[in-house]
Amino acid sequence: MSRRLEPSAEPLRLMSHIEIEEHGAHAVVRMSGTVALGEATRALAETLSRAEKEKAGAVIIELSALKSLDSTALGSLVGTLRRLHSAGREMMLVNPNERVTMLLKMTQLDSLFPIHNTLTDAFDALERKTGGVTDRDSRHRDSV
Repeated sequence: MSRRLEPSAEPLRLMSHIEIEEHGAHAVVRMSGTVALGEATRALAETLSRAEKEKAGAVIIELSALKSLDSTALGSLVGTLRRLHSAGREMMLVNPNERVTMLLKMTQLDSLFPIHNTLTDAFDALERKTGGVTDRDSRHRDSV
């Protein structure tokens, strides 16, 4: 006889972490683990909304520690990108792993998002685009 074990909500919470670092007018959102299913995607949507409302500059999504994300998380990223672009602001992705890069290519979102290898590359691209104004040295960290 086999027993079906119900998954606990606790491990899902521990599977992802999302935080915002302030860099002057810009926000760097760091994602780690797996952003999928309910709580993690809600936390991402809330964090992206805060980054949109609390800062006036670019939103840079740092993905080096992200293992994977689901379609709801991708939808949140695309929605944020569209709102930022309509306000004349930038959104960039930084250092997605091979799995996330493949997902972005399969969904053709790699052509929608500027993707950079490092935060330095992203800030350099912003400096070129904005004529040198990035405020990259000012920082404040807030975890979600």
